[in-house]
Amino acid sequence: MIELDVADFSSLIIGSISFQKLLDYSLVKVSDPAFGKELDQLFHVAQKPICTTSF
Repeated sequence: MIELDVADFSSLIIGSISFQKLLDYSLVKVSDPAFGKELDQLFHVAQKPICTTSF
């Protein structure tokens, strides 16, 4: 079982944070920590989001 906040889930899905970082920051709970590496690979995003807005 995986438990995390919807805001953290959104960040995970768009690729702005890795599953491993969420684990490191204790923002996600996993019923079996042995699956941490596999879950990190499962949610891996090849390209992180970029901002093209000029400031």
